[in-house]
Amino acid sequence: MVLATVKQRILSSLIDTAIIVTTFCLYVSYFGNYVEDEDGLHKQVTGFAALLLFIILLGYFVIPESLTGKSLGKAVLKIKVVKQDGDNITFSNSLVRHLFDIIDWLPFCFIVYIIIMKRTEYNQRVGDIVAKTIVIQS
Repeated sequence: MVLATVKQRILSSLIDTAIIVTTFCLYVSYFGNYVEDEDGLHKQVTGFAALLLFIILLGYFVIPESLTGKSLGKAVLKIKVVKQDGDNITFSNSLVRHLFDIIDWLPFCFIVYIIIMKRTEYNQRVGDIVAKTIVIQS
């Protein structure tokens, strides 16, 4: 097994982030309600619509990764997620990985992601460490 490089992981994350942001914007523009506050008029989703959006965005990663080990970004960069022993990941491995995405993305947009990956033996981010997964060349 050859590990994915930090560069490949960052580029695949940027592709996936572009898809997620586009999906989010389209969803909110279509299903959102106008709200006016001190910042002006804008759209937001609440309640069931917000829950559905969360499920869609999480499902973007979890479903394809649990089936193929790849999100669209990983497929483009020819990398995939596996368990540390090299076996295919399960739905629960992928779900655990992505429940920790917020740590990678906030507060400084991928800075934590890069620092953690560069300091771990297998270029793992927080979600990988907890889920016991690695990203390899496919």
